[in-house]
Amino acid sequence: MGNMRYAQVLCNSYDNKINLIQNLITYLKNDNPLKWNKSFKNMNKKDILEILDLLIISFKDLKIFKLNSDKIYLSDCYELYNNFLKKFSNINIDIIIKSINNCQIYIQKNGHQPLMVMALFLELKNSIKNKEKSSFDLNQWTLYNE
Repeated sequence: MGNMRYAQVLCNSYDNKINLIQNLITYLKNDNPLKWNKSFKNMNKKDILEILDLLIISFKDLKIFKLNSDKIYLSDCYELYNNFLKKFSNINIDIIIKSINNCQIYIQKNGHQPLMVMALFLELKNSIKNKEKSSFDLNQWTLYNE
């Protein structure tokens, strides 16, 4: 029964959440970290994780769109995807999805949320620009310091 209530809440706030996801992708596209951070400012942990889930869905959708498929989940984002891929045609979406997943894991492990969200922005910008970098793995770091 709890899942039905949550589904109803999501349904009622669908437009607001899609609008937020579209804004976040636009901030990423336009390299605007201040607006990115401001979008997450008053969110609790559960809300941030939910938005990150939706970002993952959006980037999976973008991957489908990039393959010239018409079967995207978020049809409201068609124009956004088109503009995004015009600017960043060579992005590796799998790396982006992995970065978002890692951010979720770090937040669930009680990472400082504003820091995690800003680090995610920087990591996504590097991924979009196809810049080589070494990825930070919290598990390796904690094992090293034991």
